[in-house]
Amino acid sequence: MSKNLLLSVALFGSRLFNFILWVALICIIGFFIHWRMKPDSYESVCVNIKERRIAFYDPKASVLLSGREIKTAPSGRLDRTSIFFLLNDIKPAAIYFAFVQVVLTILLSMLMVREVVKILKSVRDLETFNNTNIKSFRLLGYFCLTMTAINSVLIISTNQETHIVYNLDLTLLIFMLAAFIMAEIFAEGHKLSEQDQLTI
Repeated sequence: MSKNLLLSVALFGSRLFNFILWVALICIIGFFIHWRMKPDSYESVCVNIKERRIAFYDPKASVLLSGREIKTAPSGRLDRTSIFFLLNDIKPAAIYFAFVQVVLTILLSMLMVREVVKILKSVRDLETFNNTNIKSFRLLGYFCLTMTAINSVLIISTNQETHIVYNLDLTLLIFMLAAFIMAEIFAEGHKLSEQDQLTI
């Protein structure tokens, strides 16, 4: 069996990405545990709900460390009209919800990588059009759909206000559609290969 260099590189890249996901999962869980044990350590952490990112805030300088200016109230706290929220001002339930979203997203990504590795191995071994690959592509489609549903809503709730941000990831939906199309193509290929075997 000849080994395709491109497939070998893709397999290596998939395994490397899976390792990075494991590291990210451990870091997220570690951060969550540390935040529960020592919430005061996160006084300078801000959450930007529109851009879905975390930044660090310096109350004395009234700027984010990334260099973007933000408004501050006379007390030195963040102005509540700002799109930034201090992490410690956010209700724990909202942080739990975001934590579950992130963990589920990482776990689904790991499952997706596992299916991609299965497909790449079968193609490398010249067993392309088989039932396993058809199932793998369908699973990839369902995983993309589930991930889109999980990340479609972001809730930030404080004592003063609650923000709900809706976000539909079109990229994931395109991948989902492509995965289902590939499943049908591979199903047709499987039928043709079975017919060829019967003919022979």
